[in-house]
Amino acid sequence: MSIEQSPDFDGEYGAVQLPEAWHVLSLVCFAGALGSRFLVILIPEVLRSMVHRSWLPGIVTLWLAAIGLALGLRGLRVPAGRSTARVAIFLNAIVVALCLLAGAAVVYIMPG
Repeated sequence: MSIEQSPDFDGEYGAVQLPEAWHVLSLVCFAGALGSRFLVILIPEVLRSMVHRSWLPGIVTLWLAAIGLALGLRGLRVPAGRSTARVAIFLNAIVVALCLLAGAAVVYIMPG
């Protein structure tokens, strides 16, 4: 096959353009929120000592999911990735809701 006859890589195999990548970035934030326990290890020890060690993964999870939710909402504007953006919004909203529920449960259960 010569270069002139090479297939055009559009669609799902095409390169992702930055203005259209909001839904992809939202899913990356969701994946980061899932692995926030391991991402906390990358934070320098000086910064990790500022917040209680058991709260830090929950805070990182909440922030990454909130950023992913915002990026997913921004991705709804692009018609090409609208369905993926809806999935990303759903997943990040679930993570935000579960983080807030877990935080409320811990605050309710813990004395003082």
